Amino acid sequence: MDAALLNTLRQRLSEREARLRDEIREHRERLLEADAADNNSFIAGNEGAMADAGDALEIARLAHAQHELDLVAQALLRLDAGRYGACQRCGRPVGEARLRASPEARLCLACQQLVDRVRSGR
Repeated sequence: MDAALLNTLRQRLSEREARLRDEIREHRERLLEADAADNNSFIAGNEGAMADAGDALEIARLAHAQHELDLVAQALLRLDAGRYGACQRCGRPVGEARLRASPEARLCLACQQLVDRVRSGR
C-alpha cells in the first residue's frame, strides 16, 4: 500500500476518532441530564418509564460509539506499528477497496464472511 493512501486513511481514521470522542461526550452529557431528571420527585408513572427507555437507548448509543472508537483506535495502532492492512486472522491483505470503505477493518473479506457465518450459526 502506498504512502499517500496510508496518509489518507490515517487522516480519515483520525477525523473519525475525533467525531466519536465528541459523540461519546454528548451521550454522557445526555445521560447526566437524564439522571438529574430521573432523580426529580415529580417524574412518576409513565414519565418515569419513558425516562428509563430513553436512558437505555442512550446507553446503547454510547456503547456503540465506544465500540466504534475502540476499532478506530486499534486501526491507528496497527498503522503506527506497520501492521495496518494485513488481515489479523490469516495475514493476507485486507484489500484497498475494503480499507477505503471501512478504514478500521481488521479482517479480509473472506475471513470477515467466515466470522459472520459462525456468529450467525450458518
